[in-house]
Amino acid sequence: MRLTDPDGVTAFVLAVEGVRYWQVFTGDGLPQRWLRSGLAAEPMTCAADAFRTGRHLVRLGPGRSHTTRFTLGLRAS
Repeated sequence: MRLTDPDGVTAFVLAVEGVRYWQVFTGDGLPQRWLRSGLAAEPMTCAADAFRTGRHLVRLGPGRSHTTRFTLGLRAS
């Protein structure tokens, strides 16, 4: 995911391993003073309702592990 500000600065996040979904939040629907003042992007290993559906839910047994990796960056033009 990549976002570029009108001044040319680009923020990006790149899923490297184990990330299948993204949850993105904007200020839409919040009081006017916060409207579009920020954006949050959260890497997720499974769908938002995975505890209910089981869709891509990672289940770990005792002593097991699961790895995810992602890169965050900021680049000036």
